[in-house]
Amino acid sequence: MLSNLLMITIRCQMLTLLLLCVGSSLVSAAPPVNVDSAFSRLNLNPFVAYTLDHSNSLDATNIDEFENWQTNPSAAPVNLGFSEFEVWIRLRFEASSALDNATLALPYPLLEDLTVYFQNSQGEMQRLLRFGYLGPNQQDNRFPVLQLPAELVDGGTVFISAKSSTSLQLPLELWQPEHFIANERTQIMIWGGYLGLLAALLVYNFFLLLSTVDRQYLFYVLYLGSVIGVMLAISGLDKVYLWPGDPQYSITLLSVSTLLSCIFGLMFARALLFENAVPSVINQIFRFLMGSAAVLLVVALAWHDYGARFAGVWSGAAMLFVIYAGAYALQQGVVVARYFMAAWLLFCGGLALYLLSVFGVVASTDISSHALQFGSAAEVLLLSFALAYRIKEDRRRRMKALEQRHQMAEKMKAVELQALERATRDPVTSVANEFPLIDRMQALMRSKQAEDNVFAVLYFRLPQCRGAIFSLGRSVAESLFRMVVTEANDYLQTARNTVRLERDRTGLVCVPEFGSVVCLVRSGQGDAGVQHTAEALRGRLSRAYEVNGISIHSDAFCGIAFYPTDCDSPMNLLQRAGSACESGMIHGDPITVYHSSIELSARRRLQLIASLAEALESQEITVVLQPQVDILNYQVIGAEVLARWHSPRHGDVPPDEFVKLAESANLIDKLTSLIIDRSFECIRQINKQTPGFNISINISVHNLTRPGFAAHIVSKARAEEIDLSQVTFEVTESTLIENMSSVLQNLNHLVQHGARLSLDDFGTGYSSFSYLSQLPIHELKVDREFVKRMREAENDASIIATIMKLAKTLQLETVVEGIEDSDTLEQVAKLGADRVQGYYFGKPMTLERFLQSASRPVWVSGLAKSPAALFDKQHKFLR
Repeated sequence: MLSNLLMITIRCQMLTLLLLCVGSSLVSAAPPVNVDSAFSRLNLNPFVAYTLDHSNSLDATNIDEFENWQTNPSAAPVNLGFSEFEVWIRLRFEASSALDNATLALPYPLLEDLTVYFQNSQGEMQRLLRFGYLGPNQQDNRFPVLQLPAELVDGGTVFISAKSSTSLQLPLELWQPEHFIANERTQIMIWGGYLGLLAALLVYNFFLLLSTVDRQYLFYVLYLGSVIGVMLAISGLDKVYLWPGDPQYSITLLSVSTLLSCIFGLMFARALLFENAVPSVINQIFRFLMGSAAVLLVVALAWHDYGARFAGVWSGAAMLFVIYAGAYALQQGVVVARYFMAAWLLFCGGLALYLLSVFGVVASTDISSHALQFGSAAEVLLLSFALAYRIKEDRRRRMKALEQRHQMAEKMKAVELQALERATRDPVTSVANEFPLIDRMQALMRSKQAEDNVFAVLYFRLPQCRGAIFSLGRSVAESLFRMVVTEANDYLQTARNTVRLERDRTGLVCVPEFGSVVCLVRSGQGDAGVQHTAEALRGRLSRAYEVNGISIHSDAFCGIAFYPTDCDSPMNLLQRAGSACESGMIHGDPITVYHSSIELSARRRLQLIASLAEALESQEITVVLQPQVDILNYQVIGAEVLARWHSPRHGDVPPDEFVKLAESANLIDKLTSLIIDRSFECIRQINKQTPGFNISINISVHNLTRPGFAAHIVSKARAEEIDLSQVTFEVTESTLIENMSSVLQNLNHLVQHGARLSLDDFGTGYSSFSYLSQLPIHELKVDREFVKRMREAENDASIIATIMKLAKTLQLETVVEGIEDSDTLEQVAKLGADRVQGYYFGKPMTLERFLQSASRPVWVSGLAKSPAALFDKQHKFLR
């Protein structure tokens, strides 16, 4: 008995000693803040001493006499969770000149009532800040911010009292003002981007709701709206833009929005996962949780001090149940539950980490503070995909169009984000883009020095850099362009008349767009110096570059515009130099000086591009058919589809012109799609009269470089019940050879599904037997220029004969175009052509005219051995 009593006594003494040790560590003095003169941001949390005023007895008159302070054991902010008591913070500062004009920030927007006091080295106490609905507001800040008094350079103590009905956290930071402003701008941009994402999704799904009238979209839109309310309160942006400086409304907004997001989230989850039939037990739990949330919503509005606490606890329970419901749906084989579970697990992970920091279980850090933000962003994106998948299952045709709109919106959003993120550097080469160039030109124009008042803009463009994207891939193209930019910059370092674009950098060139390089040259010594620099730099750039073991020849074109002769505006001067360069590329001039007629030509080009886009929508583009005749029996066995554009504004625009415009303006896919649709319609109509008729369609190499182009045609033909064996696709030889590696896959795909391929304008490009043997070509089409000169030049006749022999050797058919008289027809017939076409047999005609004439044999005069002699003389040409 005595031994047991002795052991108990010893244990009590040991426990008392342990508690004294712990207590001494808790009340040990926090170290004073020693600010280095080179600081930009200082975490004050390790220097914090704090206490909870359980008896409500502390105030500004006696706080400096209080001694039982607790120290903060880590660099994390003081986090007391939900506490009804007032907390006091003490910070002691040693004397330091770095404290002059320093800024104290408490980056926690959910504080309701906060007061900051300063006690100088003489013991005098003064109040610096009163933040909250009980005092003056800080209308421009998301959280409490104040400039420390100048007396703090001699040392002193800062006391802070704070209360909040939400989690009581007090992160403390000391900033240099300029660094604080820059950091706050960055944080607001991050929050703005995140809230912009939520707002964009809300608007997008709202319009889908209007078009589909589906309750899933209704619940999701309401859910997104409530999440935006939560994030506005957490970020503090509501106090800046909605009700400046009043945190009471923020707490109410947080509580109400949290409960609403749970209600609408439950509604959305039930509608998405169990659209047809909800299991009875799960449905009852859904109803109970939603009803409880509605009751708590009334409580939050009436007693906002408890609203945030109830909302936090209840949202955790709802979160766990939603995970269970998603797992149950996934087990039942609901495919969309995969997206749903991934979304909610990401969201729940972020929410759990955030709630743990709110209740003080884990330390409050940048990661835990933004966990809900990141988790909810991932969640809403994945839920969007889940909802899209569900609607696709039920409404496949309608959802196909909606998905295209959604993808377009995402692409536009990505482009906008890239434009916002881009500052003054080119992303590929890391040199300056056009913005520093514009600033430098403005500085030169304002300069009082005579040598700065006259200069020229040299605009170089290298088509091979863009062409390499299609033929060799973007990686190789970007490597090539970086070499070109380095070469240009290195040469300009040695030139005397060049202008440095940025004073603190060695760069002398800028990149306004991929494949283009611009520099400034002083022209005070005359235009000859500018011309010499342009020629020398062009000579350096126009050479072969070795990229990843591939030798690529680059050819540069240069446009020049002078200030002030050509223009007195920086933007217009750059534009005119670019127009001169573009004109030089079109006309084959390596160096072009700007003149007024260039602008007129460029203006017409832009007008035609704009009109072409409208023409593709308004059905101004039509197709005509030109007959192809069998050389053996002079029967019309096929036709080539030719596009025509009669513009009400510009009149008849030649096909060569508007096709090139479509390629340069990225409209070629729409143009080709329209022509293929019209061609398939022609096949359907002709098959009713003459089954098995062959139609030749011209396609651009830009189409063939698009992944999936051939698959799209095959799918379209299958949907419209068109036999691709009746279709011959014509590809121009020069562009095909230039982009062989990129288009071969599409060509093989077309051939595998029965289509025929024709190499158009053969003999005008850069053919090689090795390339020709690789291509799945069925026929060669002899260019009309050879035929036109055949009778006058023996060389051209020999070329045609050689092409015929080559085709026979490779077992390819030949088509000769440009037949305009019987003598030419007889000559190509002797050379062994398989098919011919030209004005001699018929000009391009409408489908109706073609249907009236295509079934009749063609009477060919002037040929003694012509099978046409068997037919009645009244059968005329297809004129």
